[in-house]
Amino acid sequence: MRTEEVGPRHPLTTLLNDLRGTGQLTEISLGPLDAAETAELGMCVAGRDLDPNEARRLYDETEGQPLYVVETVRAGLTDTDRTASAEPRPSTLGGAASASSYGRLPPKVHAVISARLTQLSDSARATVSLAATIGRAFALDVLIQATDDDVDSLVGALDELWQRRIVREHGTSAYDFSHDKLREVAYGEMSAARLAQRVYANAEAIFLLNKGLALLASQPPSQQRDELELGLQTALGTSLVATAGYGASETLRVYTRSQELCQHLGKPPSPPVLRALAIASLAQAEFHRAHGLGDHLLSLATRNRDPVLMVEGHYVLGVTLFWKGALAPSREHLEQAGVEVRLV
Repeated sequence: MRTEEVGPRHPLTTLLNDLRGTGQLTEISLGPLDAAETAELGMCVAGRDLDPNEARRLYDETEGQPLYVVETVRAGLTDTDRTASAEPRPSTLGGAASASSYGRLPPKVHAVISARLTQLSDSARATVSLAATIGRAFALDVLIQATDDDVDSLVGALDELWQRRIVREHGTSAYDFSHDKLREVAYGEMSAARLAQRVYANAEAIFLLNKGLALLASQPPSQQRDELELGLQTALGTSLVATAGYGASETLRVYTRSQELCQHLGKPPSPPVLRALAIASLAQAEFHRAHGLGDHLLSLATRNRDPVLMVEGHYVLGVTLFWKGALAPSREHLEQAGVEVRLV
């Protein structure tokens, strides 16, 4: 049962509270499967062993969600998949989803996710559609610039999405979808007119942010000027990811400048900036730089006890080490990412 889909006035909520009060209820919280468990379930459904490449790709696609594992295997785990490249795909971490390696989203998975989105209020549904055009990770300030809704309404919609575990919070102004398939369905269900509107909103945000940066460039150096530029550069990076992707040179330039501004201001880069810079570095084969950023993410994760950062740090290091030819430590980091994702 998904407790987030049962409202506080639902009869089941009353029943559960009564049973808890009398000690008659045992609750077991189920998280996603790890990489090994995902492969084992995939083998049971497929009726054969999965080679390491298939197992890794299955876990990448499903993130260990049992229903997604079962339906993905049934829908498209073919002999063709076994011949696919075994190389990790660094450009898919954290940003807008690429097409599934197994083809289209299985119908049953699509139906389940669509039903979850249908339960949202109109405001939350509009917000999740807007966020889906930005990418898996998105920032509050970019949403504000891209919508006509007032801030209070937008924050209320985001709170509903968080309560229903559609999105996760990272700090005070950064979010991401709890699973990329949620973003994929929300994006796919938009009408062509609505999608065009969202694309235009991102393009307009990029234009306005660049205009603001040009005006700031004419101002004398000061801490206040750098603070303003950091906010604009971070917001610009999010919109660039949505329109051009992490592989674009402009995306890497913007996040590099954001990191420089943090150093000038004597403050550590925020996790969203580090995360985006690491992904952009991987996408452009700057593996030495990505390695350092992965170490930094792990350091922040340990200090802040943040399981999401822990997963991303291990993943960045795992992919980086793979491309650098260090296969044994690469595997260790990727397996650890699989372990840590169960805590998210």
